[in-house]
Amino acid sequence: MALGLYEAQLEYLAKQTSDPLLKAPEFAERMGLQLDDHCLAARNIAKGHSKN
Repeated sequence: MALGLYEAQLEYLAKQTSDPLLKAPEFAERMGLQLDDHCLAARNIAKGHSKN
C-alpha cells in the first residue's frame, strides 16, 4: 500500500520539476553553450514527465 503512495508522490514531484529541467538546458543552448550527454538525458527524461 505504501509503495503506491510513494510512487504517486514521486510522479507528482517529477511533474513539478520537469518544467525547470526543460527550461534550463534551453537557456544554456541559447547562450551558446554546448550541453553534455547527461544534460541532454535529463532533458529527455523531463520531456517524458511533462507530457503525462
